[in-house]
Order: sequence, then C-alpha cells, then structure tokens
Amino acid sequence: MKTKNHIFLEEFNEAFAKNDIAHILESITDDITWKMAGDITLHGKEEVEKALRAMENPPQVELALDRLFIHGRDAAANGIITMTKEDGTVKKYEFCDVYAFHQYKGGKIRKLTSYVVEAKEE
Repeated sequence: MKTKNHIFLEEFNEAFAKNDIAHILESITDDITWKMAGDITLHGKEEVEKALRAMENPPQVELALDRLFIHGRDAAANGIITMTKEDGTVKKYEFCDVYAFHQYKGGKIRKLTSYVVEAKEE
C-alpha cells in the first residue's frame, strides 16, 4: 500500500514531467532550497518559479519512475526522463532526486537535490 507521501512524490514527479508549474509550486515550501548537483542552487519559491517558467513549452517528456524510498521526513526517487524535441530528436536522462519534507506527515518539499546525467546508448 502506498503512503500519502509516496503518492505525493509520484504526483510531484508527474507534474514536473508535464511542466505543471502550479502543482509544483503548491508542493514546495516558500523557503525551498533546490540544488541541481554540479550546476545551480535555487533559493525560495520565487526562484524556482522563475526557473520553471524559463522552461515553458519544453519538449515532450516521458517519465519512468524506477524506485521511490521514504523514511520519515526524507525521501529519494530515481528514474529516466525521455525528452522528444519537435524535430524528433530524443534524449534520455537518468535522475535521482533526494527530498526533505518540512514535516513528517502532510509535508511539503523543503529541500531537493537533483542529480541528472544524460543516458548513453547501450
């Protein structure tokens, strides 16, 4: 049986794949810290919204969640994102996101660290 936090994170990841900015913003705290490992760190909901809006009209995105782990206020998810551009170019990215909720039950995402690498053809 899936917990509320499990369902919450599945829906959060689906919202990210669909670029559902409203859902993403509803799922995070005002003081969120979102670190993209090896790249940038966003501080606060306003910076996250600005970054998401810069990605509006993204390529077609498919999400395949592999695993989702939750322990208390911490969680992790990994999977593959497949992006198809208008010209038909396809790129796959493997990701792992590590989350911290602001509270144990019914919490929003307070901290997120994202690790993303382009998948190589096998």
